[in-house]
Amino acid sequence: MDKTKNKSLMIKILKSNVVPNVRKLGFAGSYPHFRKKKSDRFEFISFQFNRGGGSFVVEYGFTKISDLLPFEKKTGFEKLNHGNARTRLRIGATQVNGDHWFEYEKFEDEAQFEELAQSVNDLLPQAERFLK
Repeated sequence: MDKTKNKSLMIKILKSNVVPNVRKLGFAGSYPHFRKKKSDRFEFISFQFNRGGGSFVVEYGFTKISDLLPFEKKTGFEKLNHGNARTRLRIGATQVNGDHWFEYEKFEDEAQFEELAQSVNDLLPQAERFLK
C-alpha cells in the first residue's frame, strides 16, 4: 500500500472502531477533534497524523474555564480543540508532555490497521484517568 492509501485506511478504521468509544466517554465533535464540557473545564481528544506519513498521535488534555484567554472565550466551545488545552498527554505516553506515536507505515493488510485501532481503544481509559 502507498502512504495515501495507508492514511485513508487508518482514518476509516479509526472512525469506525475508535470514534464510537470516544463518544461513549461523552465527547462530542467530529473527527479529528472531540471535546467535552464539564462545570469547571473543557476536555479534548484529538487525532494528529505525522506529516511524513505512517504514524499518528492521540492527544488528550484539558483547560480550566477560568484559564481561557479572552480570545478563546470569544471563540466558543464548539471551535476549541486540543491546541487550547493547558495540560496535555498523548495516549500511550508515560508522562505529561511525553511522546507516543502509533505507527502503521509498514502494514500490509487491513487486520494490522484494526489491531492498531484496538490498541488505541485499549488505552482510552488512560485518558479518563488523566482527565480526572
